Amino acid sequence: LQVSHLGPIKSADVAFKDLTVIVGPQATGKSIFLQTLKLLVDRDKIHKTFREHGTSFNGAARAFMEGYFGRGLSSAWGSQSNMVWNGTPVVLPEYAKPTKSKKVYERMFYIPAQRVMSMPRGESQNFGQFHYGDPYTLRAFSDAVHDLIQNEFGAKGELFPGPNRLNETLRKPIQTHLFGGNRLEIDAKDFTKRVGLHVKGQSEPLGFLSWSAGQREFTPMLMGVYWLCPTTNRRKTGKTAEECIEWVVIEEPEMGLHPQGIAAVLLLVLELMRRGYKVVLSTHSPVVLDMVWALQEFK
Repeated sequence: LQVSHLGPIKSADVAFKDLTVIVGPQATGKSIFLQTLKLLVDRDKIHKTFREHGTSFNGAARAFMEGYFGRGLSSAWGSQSNMVWNGTPVVLPEYAKPTKSKKVYERMFYIPAQRVMSMPRGESQNFGQFHYGDPYTLRAFSDAVHDLIQNEFGAKGELFPGPNRLNETLRKPIQTHLFGGNRLEIDAKDFTKRVGLHVKGQSEPLGFLSWSAGQREFTPMLMGVYWLCPTTNRRKTGKTAEECIEWVVIEEPEMGLHPQGIAAVLLLVLELMRRGYKVVLSTHSPVVLDMVWALQEFK
């Protein structure tokens, strides 16, 4: 993907591999670059999701840009903007309308930097609970987590360390370095399913706002990994076994975490790669860069 003069991006040229890591200072355009990648990969699925929730842009580019990227970002594409995707020039405002393809399924799962907003007070939020102008990537991620918590895990009670999602090698460092040996569970008090942290020796689970900042940041990301790791290797999103998630984007996986917690998260990244996902990270963490260096050394 080659981009120039898109929002704060002066110039970018990225060739994506099995693992791609994007590093840069604050406000240099990492998020808008990755959100653009999502739009290029999942154009028709994005429009279908908006339609299913009562929003149709009728080709209005400014309205679509505000609804997809977020309020205030409709001017990101200007007269000097250029983009090339897989060798083909792209005019981003044309993506304000879907193609005529009848084969619509999601190919990229996006875990955004604002993921903690998907679970205010520990209560999951669906797509429609957000507002026009809230970034699409946050709304879609939140919707997937909401379905997981309210339906798939709602009747089970325990979210972590359940034995059916991740193997012991992955669970142990998470339990040690992120949850301190405590359990993550569904708290259904007050007729509302919310996420609680069950601490040994206490009868009531800790409410979401009583957790550490790292636990609040990590838990939505863990739910996203759960969604990506069904019993089969990859999450199916279409009618056939081949129509499944191919890409995973994780923004700032290190947010709020101690280096040992970041290392536990990077094990999850390796698990996603093992399952066949192409993973893209944006980061400010030297711990993540250490992992990339180590992988190159092993190769």
